[in-house]
Amino acid sequence: MDSDANSIEVVYEPGVHVNWALQVTTFTGSESGPTTSRSLVPSTLQIEQMISTHIDRHGAGAARVVHTFGGRDVYFRDGSRTEFRWELLVADWRCLDCGVDTDNVDGSGRDEYFMIHDELWLSINPERVGHLCIACTEARLGRFLMPTDFKAARVNMNPRRRSRRLTSRIQGA
Repeated sequence: MDSDANSIEVVYEPGVHVNWALQVTTFTGSESGPTTSRSLVPSTLQIEQMISTHIDRHGAGAARVVHTFGGRDVYFRDGSRTEFRWELLVADWRCLDCGVDTDNVDGSGRDEYFMIHDELWLSINPERVGHLCIACTEARLGRFLMPTDFKAARVNMNPRRRSRRLTSRIQGA
């Protein structure tokens, strides 16, 4: 953080993904009820741009804008309103042991995100949370992973982004 009290420096680590979850709820005053949409947004600047665009496109003109921590309520002259709510989402994909980004293990977009049976996972990671790359999983197990170690989960069924190492363990090659 620099000496200016109004600025913050954010440092991103490889393997740590940061996004803002934005929920937009529009109340039209009609009997149909509110409509809600959700999206992931990379920055608060983009959130502000989306709010500005929404106000410009509405047409009735904003009568009042209420700023809250993590939100904005926009009241329009036609009696409708839109609520914007956002929260920071941080996903840490780093291997607990070696620190490699398991979502991009070799720098080419290949991942080592997989699910093994719960009992096996808890035997090597009693804390339950976190990620391990294949090498560190096998080091903790004391053996190579076998196809029977993997759950029948969708994440294990999609070979599109898997690393060669993960593919060879799931297929038993």
